[in-house]
Amino acid sequence: MAQNFSKIVEVDQIVPVDVNSMPDVTVVAIPDVTVTSLPPITGTVAVNNLPIVQPVNDNGGSLTVDGSVSVSNFPATQPVSGTVTISGSVAVTGPLTDAQLRATAVPVSGTVAVSSLPSTTVGTATVTRVVVVPSSATTLLASNVSRMMAIIHNETGTLFLKFGSTASDTDYTYRLVGNTVLEIDKYYGIITARKASGTTDVQVTEL
Repeated sequence: MAQNFSKIVEVDQIVPVDVNSMPDVTVVAIPDVTVTSLPPITGTVAVNNLPIVQPVNDNGGSLTVDGSVSVSNFPATQPVSGTVTISGSVAVTGPLTDAQLRATAVPVSGTVAVSSLPSTTVGTATVTRVVVVPSSATTLLASNVSRMMAIIHNETGTLFLKFGSTASDTDYTYRLVGNTVLEIDKYYGIITARKASGTTDVQVTEL
């Protein structure tokens, strides 16, 4: 006959037991315990040993993130190394330097419209023989925006030539000795001259 024990006996030493005279013991099964609800947790829960960076392993597959992920400390500028392929149009702000433009050839397709180009055709040439004296400045050429080039030939003596008016021995652009030729381009203003001493001729050609 099975007997139920309802009391707990504490034993602090070895007690000999005759197993042949022990009554049958019936083990009563403990039923499953189902937790249907937990009380809400209020306040702050502190986790002291959780690492800041958590490893994520996709086991060779892929991870799907639902919703938005906010990254507050991600740098705005990221370094890029290697070759970058750009498809479509890329807006460029600011002027490009000469080195940037000449680094690689820029392909051009379609029609290129040129509004104006400097003329490469030389028209007529005007040759004038001008007498220059040391007492005052003499105008060799007046201002002319159509001038492409001027050629000045000082035949003898020292000639003080100035890009501007009132040339003198202390205010001049070029100091030409005898039998010297000066070629001038990209200057369209008045040109005056004055001799250091004596009176000589200056051959002036304007293109």
